[in-house]
Amino acid sequence: MGKLQHVQGELIIHNLQNVLNAQDAAEAKLQDKKLKKLEFRWAQNVKIKNPEHVGGILEQLKPHLELESLSIKDYGGRGFPDWFFNSYLSKLVSLELNGCKSCSSLPPLGELASLKELSVSSFEALRSIGAEFYGIYSPTENPFPSLESLKFELMKEWHEWEDKAGAFPCLKKLYLAQCPKLKKTLPSDPPCLKILYISYCPQLELKLPKIYYLLPEVVKQMDDVSPAFQVAESSSESLLKSLSINEYGGTGIPDWFSNSYLSNFVSLELNGCKSCSSLPPLGLLTSLKELSISRFEALKSVGSEFYGGDGAIENPFPSLESLKFHSMRQWHEWEDKEGSFTCLQKLHIEECPNLKKTLPSDLPCLTKLYISRCQQLELRLPKVSVDYNLEFNFESGWMQLIKSSSSQYLRLHSSVDLLPEIVKQMDGVSPALEVTESPSESLLKSLSIYDCPNLESFLSAEVTSTDIISHFQHIHMINCGRVSVVSLLGAQNIQSVRIQENDFDVSFFRMLSQLCRLKVDLLRDSGIFRTWMTDELVSYVEEVEIRDKFELFPPLKGFPNLKNLDIVGCSSLESPFAERASHGDFTSLSSLRIYSCPDSVFFQKGVSLNLTSLVLWGCSQLKSLPEGGLPSKFHSLYIHNCNKVVDGLMQLDLRLLPLFQELTVGGSNYVELPEETLLPSTLTFLRLLDHQYLKCLNYKDLVHLTQLTIGNCPKLQSSPECMQTLLPSLVCLTIYGCPELNSFLTRGLPSKLQMLEILYCDKLVAGLMRYDLRQLPALSHLTIVGYHHVELLPEETLLPSTLTSLVLCNFGKLKSIGLQHLRFLQKLTIGQCPSLQGWPKEKLGDSVKTLRIYGCPLLTQSFSKEEERSKISHVHEKLWV
Repeated sequence: MGKLQHVQGELIIHNLQNVLNAQDAAEAKLQDKKLKKLEFRWAQNVKIKNPEHVGGILEQLKPHLELESLSIKDYGGRGFPDWFFNSYLSKLVSLELNGCKSCSSLPPLGELASLKELSVSSFEALRSIGAEFYGIYSPTENPFPSLESLKFELMKEWHEWEDKAGAFPCLKKLYLAQCPKLKKTLPSDPPCLKILYISYCPQLELKLPKIYYLLPEVVKQMDDVSPAFQVAESSSESLLKSLSINEYGGTGIPDWFSNSYLSNFVSLELNGCKSCSSLPPLGLLTSLKELSISRFEALKSVGSEFYGGDGAIENPFPSLESLKFHSMRQWHEWEDKEGSFTCLQKLHIEECPNLKKTLPSDLPCLTKLYISRCQQLELRLPKVSVDYNLEFNFESGWMQLIKSSSSQYLRLHSSVDLLPEIVKQMDGVSPALEVTESPSESLLKSLSIYDCPNLESFLSAEVTSTDIISHFQHIHMINCGRVSVVSLLGAQNIQSVRIQENDFDVSFFRMLSQLCRLKVDLLRDSGIFRTWMTDELVSYVEEVEIRDKFELFPPLKGFPNLKNLDIVGCSSLESPFAERASHGDFTSLSSLRIYSCPDSVFFQKGVSLNLTSLVLWGCSQLKSLPEGGLPSKFHSLYIHNCNKVVDGLMQLDLRLLPLFQELTVGGSNYVELPEETLLPSTLTFLRLLDHQYLKCLNYKDLVHLTQLTIGNCPKLQSSPECMQTLLPSLVCLTIYGCPELNSFLTRGLPSKLQMLEILYCDKLVAGLMRYDLRQLPALSHLTIVGYHHVELLPEETLLPSTLTSLVLCNFGKLKSIGLQHLRFLQKLTIGQCPSLQGWPKEKLGDSVKTLRIYGCPLLTQSFSKEEERSKISHVHEKLWV
């Protein structure tokens, strides 16, 4: 290396344990090379017999004095070389010292005038950081004058950090993780600090005497398993706006909140403070808008102290808009205080099984209430009362009332218009779904009531019905046979109705002059609908869904503007339009979907359809498509488990449809498909599913195809190898359940491909192992599932650096994996890899936000070690089973 006189830029030297002596290191002549970035690395887990020998080698690797970035990893010496002292590296901007396990002290890094980033980790012999760190050999008034980011991690024995006045005048980010013995508090006066990140430092005294009002973001997390999440910078650089305290180990939250310096708090999160038995006086925070409290396992009561104490403030929480309590298993009482929460809009209470008292009595601005798994809560809402514990559950944008067979009525007082969304779910298994905002923030517009056969009314006697439901637009009622039509008088603006037979009489339907969507379940008598439609009041209806008894539904002549028709589970239906030809053509109908109608045999002759989209699923006896073929503007066809219809489809020439774009064909017995007529060049979306006997797939000139899915074709053996030429626009390719499909990769994949998913295709995956996916510059999502023939992956070629999402599952023999080169990876899933023994040596990239691991017992077990956990501690969302 000494002869390479013109080496510049960046140089990485690994395996320095192989250097025999200091003289060999000196011959590299690094001091003469104008390098900007330099990395020294020794092998991990190599026992050092002679630390002085290792130190001599590093001494002779003295870099050029204009070096800007230096990284030293797994150095086995006891001290640092002389060139770390006397400000020799005055131009150094970034320094990383990692795994220097025998070093018991740090060099005088405070003297490095240009240093902006410093990371120190895995110093197992270091117990104290004192004056030498700041520059005892050349004392300066302001040590670390340019440092902006400081990180200490995995310092197992470190217990004391000496403070020095005037140090860190420019420090913006301070990161402390996995320092379990550190007891002393943090530096007292870093005036520019913006982000404080503390993870698993259970003995650290969290005192911020001079800087707490200057910190726009603070994070504290002490749990050694749960992830610490990255904090985004606040838009304000001078005032504390947001605070998150996670896994705090003390019995009480520090008394910061009565201090006027914290009056500008806008957002506060308290999570996993398991030993805290009370809450601080948060009601005193006059600017607080968002408050989240979760996993306080010792807390049993929320009383006056939460509001600020008796008489401390007339209106506690004057600005709070969102309040969330989650996983408070011992909490049983919530004391109400008059005049509090005057601006609260969203209240979320989840997994508080012992909470018995009711909610605050006066929430004038509440627009969203979310209650889940609070079995003992008395649901007495502000200005809204209910009889018994009615269960609400959110589904598909509706407010639903479910499983309340014992309830006689639901009373909504005149202020119900303040609650556009109400959700209550008490089932401990089913997940409570996220509630979206109502289209109106001031009026209740959607109501769904399911399985309440004894429900008679949802109005109290003193309330005028038109005041409540005149703004209703959507009503779903199933099994609510006792509901009186009087309850719905004035609901003339209803646009969508889903009902069951006998839930209402004809007088209800006569009010629906604005109806656009109608869904009917379990129809047994068509009398109500026949009477209704003779009044010709359904001219606005555009969507109809009929379940179970379509033949009892009256003729569709009363729906002149019908555009979408769904027929589901009508087992005795022979023809979708039987006896309807005399009523005219259905030229307005653009979408027809028929599901699970096994006895349907034919489309009625003489009925003209002007469809653009057709779905046929599970109609095994249906013989053909509508008479006359498909109209010229037809663009989407889905056929599955309709073998006889597929036979007819094979006789059609889809090239005659100029706008045809989407085709799904599934469940045929064909060995080969007629690609010229079945697969026109206009296609953009193609799915071929469950073709049990298909052996060969051919296609050509699909120049517009962007998505291709081939699934569950167990005998499929071949597919064109010129995919790069034949499918130049392909963006997403998914192939699953085709174990006999040979690799078609020899002539390349389309260069625009962004998503590639291969599941349970042994031969195809074997070819993929030999293919270089780096040839695909746009590839960002890769999924490979089911391959048991490799212990190591060809990571450089199989896992290109462009990936943002990676799924690797069911690799029975895979033992290790390397991911450090995936700089843009955001989502990672590894599943059912029982032989995968441990995590890569390198830390998982900082870009990763979501990590899911399941069915990997050896890998999961490795996370019991602190060193392994630290490699994924920065990931926001983690799940392993």
